[in-house]
Amino acid sequence: MLLDDLLRAVRDAPNEFGPLLAYADALAAAGDPLAEFIRVQCALARGGLAADERVALHGREHALLVAHEETWLGPLRGVVDRHVWWPGLLGVDVSPASCGPTPT
Repeated sequence: MLLDDLLRAVRDAPNEFGPLLAYADALAAAGDPLAEFIRVQCALARGGLAADERVALHGREHALLVAHEETWLGPLRGVVDRHVWWPGLLGVDVSPASCGPTPT
């Protein structure tokens, strides 16, 4: 299955981990570090972790963001007002003020 098809499946079932983890598998096969980030965030979102596991996963999540977030944001850097990652997917908040001057 193509990455676009997998991403569409994720979009169509945003609250299910199965399509997201299938997408992560395809990313991993391509050597994309976003795959690990998705897996880490899915594990954290599922919960049921021992405290030491949770701490280790939060540490890994932070390390992946430090190493790759600028690349993952790409052309959205400096354009979005706020962004979040959950689980492994980018959510953005763009206000009209960030889109340039208001026409008069």
